[in-house]
Amino acid sequence: MVLQSANTPRWGAVVSGLLTTRDVAELLGVTPETVLRWIETRGLPAIRLTTRALRYREAEIERWLEERATAAPVREAPATLSDTAAMRVSSPLPAIPPRTIAVLTEED
Repeated sequence: MVLQSANTPRWGAVVSGLLTTRDVAELLGVTPETVLRWIETRGLPAIRLTTRALRYREAEIERWLEERATAAPVREAPATLSDTAAMRVSSPLPAIPPRTIAVLTEED
């Protein structure tokens, strides 16, 4: 039997401050299976307590997310209508002619 002194931290208090796989999944809006996959494929930081028990530090998850954050592309609005028209003309897509609709009459 191991005795704890008054200065030894209790492991229960340390583990209770950690997140479970389900907690992380709910925070990120994904399934627990995705969280487990991200540990292997994307380097999501995790602490392995046993062969089946994983825990996560919230600060490490936040840091991991910040490292992967991307800035949204900024599109400049055209200054004038002629700029808009010029953008359409310089478009790499070919102009598509409007469809003609055949109208059947009683004579046909």
